Amino acid sequence: MPPGAFRREHETRIRVNTIDALGAIGEVLSWLGFGIGLPALALGLLLRAGDGRWLPVEAVLVEDGAVAAGRRVRVRWYAGDDFHERTLRPEELRLWRGRETVRAYASERRPERLRPERLRPEPRRPLAHALTLAGLTLTAVGVVAAALSFLPLLAA
Repeated sequence: MPPGAFRREHETRIRVNTIDALGAIGEVLSWLGFGIGLPALALGLLLRAGDGRWLPVEAVLVEDGAVAAGRRVRVRWYAGDDFHERTLRPEELRLWRGRETVRAYASERRPERLRPERLRPEPRRPLAHALTLAGLTLTAVGVVAAALSFLPLLAA
């Protein structure tokens, strides 16, 4: 046996074993990533789609001395061929800051739901957001892991 032949054979065996191990890890992670990520992503997107669109409306503040008397302030808007009214929450009242009218958004499916303009451009539903984010992350892991699982085929 020529000098150094044993070392080359040993290095080749370690290299192949490492590549095979990376391929096996990639295979497992790709199944987990796709198997959990794609259904989570689909469910998150379905929940977001189920909320529908939010249409811009002009909301009017109805005080009638309510602040001075310690009563709650109400807001009114027209959407879905009807007038709607509800009480403002304290964090929403700060957004008005002395204005009488504000641009707000009413749900197309349920026009009695209103949100002020400055809170968010899109209302965030925590479950839909978490599922979509987890689904995207796991699907990305699945794609990278699937590419990693092909490593033993390319090294052969």
